[in-house]
Amino acid sequence: MENILNQNNLQMDNIQKNYTTIPESNFNIVNSKQDRYDEILQRLTDNLAKLSDKIIDNERSIKSPKRSSPYDKSSYEQTKRKYHLRSNKQSRASAEDSDAVPATDEDLDLQDTTTLTDNTTYEGIIEPDSDYTPNTSTFMASSYNPLNIISGMTTRK
Repeated sequence: MENILNQNNLQMDNIQKNYTTIPESNFNIVNSKQDRYDEILQRLTDNLAKLSDKIIDNERSIKSPKRSSPYDKSSYEQTKRKYHLRSNKQSRASAEDSDAVPATDEDLDLQDTTTLTDNTTYEGIIEPDSDYTPNTSTFMASSYNPLNIISGMTTRK
């Protein structure tokens, strides 16, 4: 019986050893893998930072300066090309080249400036009103006198 007890104790000791050593070894494996993953992540973040800096530098270097040197001024022709201005090389239009009909003496006759209509009376389409007489109103200072207005109101009643 003692023998069986000793065997059971030995088996229990072995089970306890295995039980305690298995988790420790698993923890060690997990910790070592985690350290490796941390190193990989650190390398990746460093590489991403370097790549983004490189891309930003490339974008900045694409822009070319407006002038080749700080003392080189742009010429008149370059300015005209830049702003699409007319160039001096185009032929200038003269009176002989134009398609417009030159003005005749009839076109240059002055119209009556006293007529304030749409030129119908000038052209003879509408006869001027013969009954029209301009209204000449006479201005009197007494007509604006408040006493005259009051007296006019009383007389009308």
